[in-house]
Amino acid sequence: MVSPRTCMDQPTCDRHRSPLRMSAGVVATLAGVLLSLAGAGAAATLYRWVDDEGVVHYSDRVPPSEIQRGRTEISNTGVRLETVPPAKTPEERARERELERARAERQRLIDAQAAADARLLRTYHSVDDIHLARSTKLASIDAAIEVTRSLIRLYQGRLVNLYGEAGDMERAGKAVPEDLRARIASAETMIRNAYTKILEHERQRREVHAGFERDLARYQRLVEPTEAAAAPSGETEAPPPLTNLVTCADAAECDRLWPLAVAYVRRHATTPIHLAGDRLIVTAAPRKAGDVGLILSRIADGSGAGEALFLDVQCHRPRQDGRTCQDPRAPELITGFRAALDRGAEEEPPMPEPR
Repeated sequence: MVSPRTCMDQPTCDRHRSPLRMSAGVVATLAGVLLSLAGAGAAATLYRWVDDEGVVHYSDRVPPSEIQRGRTEISNTGVRLETVPPAKTPEERARERELERARAERQRLIDAQAAADARLLRTYHSVDDIHLARSTKLASIDAAIEVTRSLIRLYQGRLVNLYGEAGDMERAGKAVPEDLRARIASAETMIRNAYTKILEHERQRREVHAGFERDLARYQRLVEPTEAAAAPSGETEAPPPLTNLVTCADAAECDRLWPLAVAYVRRHATTPIHLAGDRLIVTAAPRKAGDVGLILSRIADGSGAGEALFLDVQCHRPRQDGRTCQDPRAPELITGFRAALDRGAEEEPPMPEPR
């Protein structure tokens, strides 16, 4: 057996900063090792490695202490057979695993995008198809909002009648029965739930609009540029943010903002307040041109994680889409709601209470 420290015994042992510049001693040692291997048999193999000191070693076997190092296998005729890289460190193995994970995730995203593109091209045959589908979807959401607003007006009228009935009993010195109180509470809950549903529809409307905008942009990149350029734009205005919706960070913030929101209603509504509760403020429904009614509700914010304050504007002439009214003051009331809560409501004389 050839000693694994063959080179160490040579006084002129080269530290091999360049594999092409070996000392005469190393060359002589290597020649001797090859000759001994040749005499040992045709199947013998020589291993070459470099230790931490830069010393080059040759041996017919690798000591256990050096097995982790990179090495080169050389035949007994001096031909390089194989180069074995050094064993990877734990850090290198961790980096390789992370790289494999990143490559797999990248491929997953590529495959998902390819599948989405195929669905998009199967679903729509032109840009006009996308515009039509978007308009149809948004129209259905607007119709659902209008149906919900109609229900709110129905609940509002029912609530006014119930409060009138309860007021008549109180003025007659009679106690309001529990059944009537329960119907009043139910009507109030229905109104708050209806506004929660409107809020969900409004969010759905923005999500649908954004989704179709993404589909349209992607479709135009996939089709021929000339076809995309020739197609009509069909752009629609993006739904505005819900400035009449103020989401509370927690219940304490809603408690703090509620009096400010009530003050805003008292300041701007032109119809008297019919109901003033701790979660719902309802003014009388508009009956003539120029009337502006406001409904303030404290509802779930839609995510289920908290609450929000929502202000709805009612007027004598609603817009055709039913989502707001034609009164020019309506947009100002909606956009001013959040600003009023941010800066704090100014002290204003309260509106007359219902007679």
